[in-house]
Amino acid sequence: MSEKDEHEKWEKDEEEKGWDEKDGGGGKGEKWARDPLASATWAIILILAGCILLAANLGLVSFITLGNSWNWILLMAGAALLLQVLLRLVVPEWRRPVGGWLMLALILLVSGVGAVLGLENTWPLILIAIGVALLVGGLLRPRF
Repeated sequence: MSEKDEHEKWEKDEEEKGWDEKDGGGGKGEKWARDPLASATWAIILILAGCILLAANLGLVSFITLGNSWNWILLMAGAALLLQVLLRLVVPEWRRPVGGWLMLALILLVSGVGAVLGLENTWPLILIAIGVALLVGGLLRPRF
């Protein structure tokens, strides 16, 4: 097949699949190819982690120390992910499946809150919550 034939075939495939330069081109016409909310969420988590570690290193905040800074990072990451889940449920343009993100947000929140408050027995609660979520999800799944 000549180079010209290959190019024509590629253009035909592009038209059939609805790929467009405004979608990013190069095969990124899928529904979730561009997700600015997820990128912004991870950027916020990194910024928060940097601020928390900087505050701990400089002693700017009395309740954040180097020893418990990662607990605060877990807590803030869980809050940021929970905010992302809520935005996905409210804003139609950003709507995506949120089950896994919600579970991750709750795990990070529970472990962060438990560690910040000095409750060392939060891991069993996390396991129970995951089990309940899986059970409820399995029972509520439509049967065909």
